[in-house]
Amino acid sequence: MLSELKKGDEVVTTGGMIGRISGMKDTEITLQVQDGVRIRVQRSAVTGRLKTPSDSPKTEAKAS
Repeated sequence: MLSELKKGDEVVTTGGMIGRISGMKDTEITLQVQDGVRIRVQRSAVTGRLKTPSDSPKTEAKAS
């Protein structure tokens, strides 16, 4: 999973920090957690990629 991460992915870290990847190095990822606020974390601290609305299938509302 860590090798599949790319710039723009929204991820969560072991500490519960949620951010969008704005930069990557071999062992380090830069997360944008708010406009103008970026933090550096070790790649191994990422526990998962968050699902975005475009990742889930769309369901159509049925007319009653």
